[in-house]
Amino acid sequence: ISEQDKYYLIDQQGKKISEAYDFLSNGGENLWLTMRSEKYGFIDTKGKQVIPSKYIYAAPFDAGLSLVSENGEDFFYIDSKGKFVQKMDSE
Repeated sequence: ISEQDKYYLIDQQGKKISEAYDFLSNGGENLWLTMRSEKYGFIDTKGKQVIPSKYIYAAPFDAGLSLVSENGEDFFYIDSKGKFVQKMDSE
């Protein structure tokens, strides 16, 4: 839901189950892509932080990987637990 320019996950009874975020979108892999203070991270469907909000760029997961960057110059892939997988090929 959206409330006063903030986004939350809610349960079936309408109770908020996540913290407030500036942005919230389906992130793939049963995760939600979030943004707070201009940093992206991922939460699970119960509202628990799975991957910290530390990326200035993060794409939804595709085939088990998300493309992320902490500085806007170096991009790499992480798995759904937030572990580094590989650097993005520059070609």
